[in-house]
Amino acid sequence: MSQAITRTVNVTNTFARFSNHLNPKVGTQLNELAAKLLKLQDEFIRHQHKMKDEVSLMVNARVDIRLSDRDLHLQEAGIEA
Repeated sequence: MSQAITRTVNVTNTFARFSNHLNPKVGTQLNELAAKLLKLQDEFIRHQHKMKDEVSLMVNARVDIRLSDRDLHLQEAGIEA
């Protein structure tokens, strides 16, 4: 059964509450989906979770992602799924 969204999350305020990198924080959750926030610094090795769908949203960053068949260049406010 679906649940209604019960609260909104200000991403900027949530990011301000932690400073460590590569340690995701759950911003909010709806049913089985978790919106996780992650601070990156330097290189991040992209990986996949075979049993989960993931979406990446760049809030304040520029990220280059090397895939096996192409490179993605995400700018601030870009999204990758």
